[in-house]
Amino acid sequence: MIASTFTFHQDGGHGYIEVGLDLLQYLGIDQNISGYSYITGTNQGQLINKRVFLEEDQDASLFMYAFEAIEKKRPHLITKSYEGLAPCRRYDRYPSTSTESFSETMQLINHYKMLCKRVRADVNEQTKVNNA
Repeated sequence: MIASTFTFHQDGGHGYIEVGLDLLQYLGIDQNISGYSYITGTNQGQLINKRVFLEEDQDASLFMYAFEAIEKKRPHLITKSYEGLAPCRRYDRYPSTSTESFSETMQLINHYKMLCKRVRADVNEQTKVNNA
């Protein structure tokens, strides 16, 4: 069973959702994450059992919609606020291999968003059937 509760790290300037790299790989979006996100230290270039801190705009949106579309449930966020900079800002930048433009990533987000709408409609329909 995949966890559906994640920590949202927020400081005065920005926010980051903390997830495991393995989850991004499972969702198939690890290659779509930008260099604006952070990752716990790399070990000779190997990315094993790593924590990724997804910047709140593009990368976090992609994750939220992909998670819901694939897992058929919405992720739950618990906010952790910081007076100064969030500690994740001291980690390495995510080693982005994405060659997608902003608009291409937005198209991918919209694709997952449409899948979420279908999932929600299916859940609503099933609820109606079960309550009949």
